[in-house]
Amino acid sequence: MNKIISVISLAIIFLPSFAQVSGTIKTPEGHPLPSVSITLHKKNNPSIIAFAIADKNGKFTINYKATTTDTLELKAALLGYSKQSIYFLLGEKNTFEFVLSPEAINLPEVKVKNPVALLNNISGSNGEV
Repeated sequence: MNKIISVISLAIIFLPSFAQVSGTIKTPEGHPLPSVSITLHKKNNPSIIAFAIADKNGKFTINYKATTTDTLELKAALLGYSKQSIYFLLGEKNTFEFVLSPEAINLPEVKVKNPVALLNNISGSNGEV
């Protein structure tokens, strides 16, 4: 009987515990922002521990294996919006709110050289399409 209790106690001690973080993503005007990627990392470590995508109401939930006492980083990103990070300790807080502002994307300049030659390759020898 004592052996069974010892084995069960050891199993409980070594079972991984799970934690959950959740929250909302909004615009500066307070509108929900859907489809935002939320990733969970150890601070200063690019490896993703867990991730989620915000739903149509801007809400997300991430369940992860709580195996660290390190500072964690929650990152929110969506193309065309500024990125935001929040740092926290496990057990310190589990509900977060992100406010992402629209951000212009600077694309590199594209130069097209000799457009007539390109058209000749596409349509034939006279450059007509």
